[in-house]
Amino acid sequence: MQLYYLFMNMKSNFSFIQALIAIGIALTSCQAPSLPKYPLQIKEIDAPSSVETAKKIRSEVSVELAENLELTLWASDSLITDPVAISVDPQGGIYYNNGTRLENSEFDIRGHRDWMTQSISFQTVEDRRAFLRETFAPEKSAENQDILEDLNQDGSHDWKDLT
Repeated sequence: MQLYYLFMNMKSNFSFIQALIAIGIALTSCQAPSLPKYPLQIKEIDAPSSVETAKKIRSEVSVELAENLELTLWASDSLITDPVAISVDPQGGIYYNNGTRLENSEFDIRGHRDWMTQSISFQTVEDRRAFLRETFAPEKSAENQDILEDLNQDGSHDWKDLT
């Protein structure tokens, strides 16, 4: 975008060298931001253990398959934890990303079925924020005592404990 703007606003008296300098400056200012490097973690399980694990899981899980379908265990829950994305490369290698919930960063509503319908109706972060501020209003502190820990030690079990 910077290059387009640069060329569209060049005056006819710009020399070729001035244009090259301007292009060089524009290109050096377009460097991608450096991203944090996370180490690739490889989890492997030896073949005999994987066969035993697969047999155990298969005996505990009763699955009814449609005709011509096959069920194959490719990872047990001890290898894959909290998956959020899975990808398979052309050689058959399987990669996944996981995302674990931090202890207090997000309130887990799975234990509150009465909140489910409202929760899935949220369209924006503001909708969710309004729900949490209403549900965990300071005046409802006594009601929320069993649900929400007073993490900020202000004597109230309210939405501020989620921040």
